[in-house]
Amino acid sequence: MYRLMMGAWVCGLLLVAGCEKAAPLTAEIRGELKTTAGTPCGGAMIVFHPQEPNRLNAAKPLAFAEPDGSFVVRTFSDADGAEPGDYKVTVVWPQDKKAKEAKMSLSSEGGEGGGGPDRLKGAYGDPNTTKLRVTIKAEGNEPLKLTVDE
Repeated sequence: MYRLMMGAWVCGLLLVAGCEKAAPLTAEIRGELKTTAGTPCGGAMIVFHPQEPNRLNAAKPLAFAEPDGSFVVRTFSDADGAEPGDYKVTVVWPQDKKAKEAKMSLSSEGGEGGGGPDRLKGAYGDPNTTKLRVTIKAEGNEPLKLTVDE
């Protein structure tokens, strides 16, 4: 009887371990963020807000623009990209060039976080009012070209 109970217990543990939820499938996303005048938005924080009703509270992919404006999106690990779907994109571009290491404010009022005031004056900081929208495909995404008014 003892062996039977131990066997059932081990099977139960294996069943629970096998039910661990896997991370969702993501697609690699790279891109470039510049102003309409062509200025790279180095140090800007870019956040992708899922728009499907069942994903509104899902993890939000994000990226930080390099000095040349290039960026690589991450959700669950470095450079893993984003889940396929539709997104509104917010951008906060602090005055301080070292903003990537600073605390940042997502205030739509253009508030001051650790990187100073938002150069974009909050115009792209609110997912309800941002003009930026993208669709991520499961495969074959072209590099994103995001443009903001400064």
